[in-house]
Amino acid sequence: MADVGLTKRDMDLFNRAPTDQELLKLSKCVARWWELAKELGLSDAKIAQIKADHNLSVVEQCYQALKAWKNDQYGKDEGKLGRLVLACKEASVDQAEVEKIFNSTQD
Repeated sequence: MADVGLTKRDMDLFNRAPTDQELLKLSKCVARWWELAKELGLSDAKIAQIKADHNLSVVEQCYQALKAWKNDQYGKDEGKLGRLVLACKEASVDQAEVEKIFNSTQD
């Protein structure tokens, strides 16, 4: 991997799995959660199932999508925080919020 100016702390953060608490915080600031879910590789069928099962709360829909991604990717590189942060960027999630969520748990 090319050196892009990341510290060891940054690399440790990038390579760990997100916590459920972080996923919940992120769920509260994602407006178009299905775009993020698609970026993370969830199928259209899975997204439709989440929408149907949790139709009263957009935050809960997002949280369940993130949990499904995390559970599907458990132990794989795709299930690490770096992948989630990249998907957030691709889905136009507010990067300042993303950074605040994931950096606040490390202090």
